[in-house]
Amino acid sequence: MTIELISGRYFSQMWFLEGGDKDWLAALYRDSDGAFVLVYRFRYYNSPDPFDTTDTKNWYKAKFQLDRAESACIDLGDQLASGMMAMGFGPRVHKLLLRTDDPEKIGKMMETQNWAHMQRMDKEPEKKEVAP
Repeated sequence: MTIELISGRYFSQMWFLEGGDKDWLAALYRDSDGAFVLVYRFRYYNSPDPFDTTDTKNWYKAKFQLDRAESACIDLGDQLASGMMAMGFGPRVHKLLLRTDDPEKIGKMMETQNWAHMQRMDKEPEKKEVAP
């Protein structure tokens, strides 16, 4: 699982905590169906490489009821981040306000954060049939 920046997917904000050999990342977004989703992951480092595929990552996803207000979803994200801080996932919560559905804008905002390591996941190349 990853956090995918998809055109039309409204991102409210992201949270990040880093503590020694582990970190916690969360994002609050809404797809076209209107319900907010909070996706978060725990990561336990194997090495300092942010793209180390042997790091242990545990992903979770919570979909809110359709009538749940954005502010209530943000409050829950803040509570989770505070709980992760109390559990040693970092001395400080980094919070990035996004409030847009434009992947390019989100990418540019994330580039300003030293904790945000992104990889571009391009579409798979089209398969072409070859005549025998």
